[in-house]
Amino acid sequence: MFAYQLLHQHNTVYNGIDSKVFEQVKDFEKASEVWTRLEETYEGTTMVKSAKLYMLKYKLSNFKKKDDESILEMFYRLQVIINDLKGLSEKVKDEDFIQKFLMCLPKRFKTLRTIIFRGGLMGVSPNEVLGDVMTEDQYNDNDDDEFMKKDDDDKKKKSVAFKASSSSKSKAKKEE
Repeated sequence: MFAYQLLHQHNTVYNGIDSKVFEQVKDFEKASEVWTRLEETYEGTTMVKSAKLYMLKYKLSNFKKKDDESILEMFYRLQVIINDLKGLSEKVKDEDFIQKFLMCLPKRFKTLRTIIFRGGLMGVSPNEVLGDVMTEDQYNDNDDDEFMKKDDDDKKKKSVAFKASSSSKSKAKKEE
């Protein structure tokens, strides 16, 4: 019975892998050996994982919004880093993700950032915060458009042109 279970475990592992990968592991007798080789092949050695983790942590600590990047693009770029960290078994809390995202926003979001921080980050998802930011961004864009339009209308109403003319006193002085 035990031999059957062991054979079944091998078949399950072998059936779940690509034929090219099978060539790398077909000579192993123990499932643990096969599993170790598969981990090294797909995830890398412990040293490779450590280097990846170091680089991702560095990217996260130095993360900033790029000048030519939208807020949504910035959010997704940050999300990729966070997901890669989690994929390497690094514990990253949603609160840390949200805090990093909010701190990278342009200055015009200072009030929203303060409101969100005061409300606390516990129990709030990154996507909820993204929704709040996108709503605020849309509101600000509409506000700016209306403000600029109103400002332009006010300038048009207030502009006055004067025609230059000379006074009779200055003509008299020139004639003397």
